[in-house]
Amino acid sequence: VSLRFLQDLAYHRMQITELNHRLEFARKQIEARDELIVKHNLILLGAASGEDAAAPLSDGQLSTLAANADVLDGEEPDTRLLNGVTSALHSKPTTNGRSEQEQSIPSMALISKVTAELLSSLPETSLDSQILYLFRIKKELLDRVEKLEVELEEQRKQPEVTNRYESRASRMNGPIQADLKQDLQNLRNQAQEYKYKLQEALQRNSALESDIVRLQGQVKTYKSIADSCEQQEADLKQDRRRFQRENQLEDCKSENARLVRKLDKLTRSSVAPSLSLVGGSLRGARESSAHR
Repeated sequence: VSLRFLQDLAYHRMQITELNHRLEFARKQIEARDELIVKHNLILLGAASGEDAAAPLSDGQLSTLAANADVLDGEEPDTRLLNGVTSALHSKPTTNGRSEQEQSIPSMALISKVTAELLSSLPETSLDSQILYLFRIKKELLDRVEKLEVELEEQRKQPEVTNRYESRASRMNGPIQADLKQDLQNLRNQAQEYKYKLQEALQRNSALESDIVRLQGQVKTYKSIADSCEQQEADLKQDRRRFQRENQLEDCKSENARLVRKLDKLTRSSVAPSLSLVGGSLRGARESSAHR
């Protein structure tokens, strides 16, 4: 039994050492992540507290972050992966009866400083409210685009009307015909201006849609990372409590063995004087009988 106990103890100590190595490795991952964020001039949006910013990553995410950093150095700005991790990272299943929806997880996103400045200019504060605000702006822009398309269609019909006036003006004097030509030129210029505004609105709409899709993907990725980190933290706490109980049991057994040895020693020391008294009385009886 003692050999089995010593083997289990050695095994648990090895586990403790391994967990300490994993914890140190996770800390180094966090430092490497922060260095990459600073190197590529990015901002971790939504990490309001130090605990969120220092959440440990999984074992394979540091290499993925470094690979994405190399991609950032070589690719165009539109194809960069801003969040530093891939969407293939899966969170571990939850324990202690808590579901994924019941866990309180902060929303975080890794974005560039330019995007952060644009988001800071919005009236909303949280990332979710800013996304909703962008959706509202998108709807307003779509309505405006539809309105501009209707106006443009109306302007396209204007040359027919102006041609009628021009045919009538050919029978009129020169000044009236010149005014009609000037009005026609103004209408054409106005139509070109509306067309330019329509193209600009469509470009802004496309940019906002791409930003919304990218931010939603980053939110999902960091939610899965937060789930995995919370699960790892819960497992480490459970292992630490188990090892503490085992260490306390070992201390109690050592104390029990020491008390048993002390009790045996006291028992032997109390039996020795009684034996010497019995031997002395026997010798005295023998001497008295010999004198007789």
